[in-house]
Amino acid sequence: MRRYLINALAVVGAVTLTLSAVGWVRHRPSVIMLRGRAVTVEGRPVVAAAVFLDRGSNTIERYLTDSTGAFRLPLFPRDPHRATWLICAPGMQERVGHPELDQVNNLPDYTYEVAPLQAGGHGAYRAYGWKGPIPRECPQAVDSIVWRLPASSRQGYGSGSYVEPDWSRYPGPPPLPEDR
Repeated sequence: MRRYLINALAVVGAVTLTLSAVGWVRHRPSVIMLRGRAVTVEGRPVVAAAVFLDRGSNTIERYLTDSTGAFRLPLFPRDPHRATWLICAPGMQERVGHPELDQVNNLPDYTYEVAPLQAGGHGAYRAYGWKGPIPRECPQAVDSIVWRLPASSRQGYGSGSYVEPDWSRYPGPPPLPEDR
C-alpha cells in the first residue's frame, strides 16, 4: 500500500511539473523584431549610425546600423504602441521613428532617408515624438529637457544645460557639509 502511495505521488508530481512547464512556455512573452534601414538621399546605406530606442519606460537603449544601414530593435508585444527610436549619424540630420498604432501586430520594415545636416534645419526631436534626452551622437539642438549639472561644476545648485555635459570634466562630487 505504501509503495502505491509513493508511486501515485510521484506521478502527480511529474504531471504537475510538466503542466507548469508547458504553461510557462506558452505564456512567455515573444519578441517582435522591428527592422529598419537608414539610407542617404542618394540611397547609400548609413553605416554605424547610432539608433536609440525608448520603449516608453524612461530607459534608452543604444544600437548601431550594420554595413547595409540596417538595424533591428527587439520589442516585446506590449512595446510597439509606445516605442520611439532616434537615428543619429555624424554629419546627418536626425530621424525619429515610431510605428503607427494600426501596425502593431504586423510591423513592416522601415526605411529612413537621412539628409546631410543643415544649419537650423534640425532639432525637431520633441516635435516628432522623442521624449528622452538628446544623446551626444545626435546634432546639438536647443532642447526642452534640462541636464542637471553636478555640484562639482561650481555653477550653483540646480544649474542645468540643454546640451549633455561632458561628464569626464567633472570629478566626483565635493564633500557634503556635516549635519549638526
